[in-house]
Amino acid sequence: MYADDNDDKVAPARADQQDPGKGWTGWNYFDYPQEDQVFLIKGGLLYKYCNNVKAYRCPVSPKHEGLRTYCISSTWNNERAANFGVKESQIVRELSAVKRPVERNVFVDNVGVDFDGLYTVLYGIPEWRNIPNWRHNNGTTVSFADGHAKYWKWKNPDLTVEVAKKSYVYAMQTNGISSMLNQGDQSGNEDLQRVQRATWGELGYIPK
Repeated sequence: MYADDNDDKVAPARADQQDPGKGWTGWNYFDYPQEDQVFLIKGGLLYKYCNNVKAYRCPVSPKHEGLRTYCISSTWNNERAANFGVKESQIVRELSAVKRPVERNVFVDNVGVDFDGLYTVLYGIPEWRNIPNWRHNNGTTVSFADGHAKYWKWKNPDLTVEVAKKSYVYAMQTNGISSMLNQGDQSGNEDLQRVQRATWGELGYIPK
């Protein structure tokens, strides 16, 4: 709907730290006062199309994680392509440029705090960046560019779920920043590969 109203352009996936009106939502830490969190959600570019603050938060997320627990995948109108090892051409600016919208993820159910509203995964190496959500029976929910949503059950509990849980514990001890740590060898993890393909359209490395 946003693309239809804006000459096919998609909303920026990364929130703006100073002005929520420059991103799909505003920058947000879990310790922000609730009224500030509401202001940052309502000030985002997509609130016009989804104008219920409760819709921005997964019902099973702990209250301390704040009012927004969903993020947009890092391929969408993101100004920091180099941070993820991708070329500018791999960043989606217009909705019509997506070749297989049924396969490309948009919203991701998150854990911890992604203060910038951006769910990131790397392209050229087998490594997570943000923590994958496991709270839905060791799986997560994802929406796609064609408008459908899907439940993903993780297939590798050791390399996905257990590492995510340990990373989350560390995140809660360090101001809630949602990043994976001590991942081990992820080169054969089909869960990671699934997320990377849905994000970037392809893998940037040869998997095991």
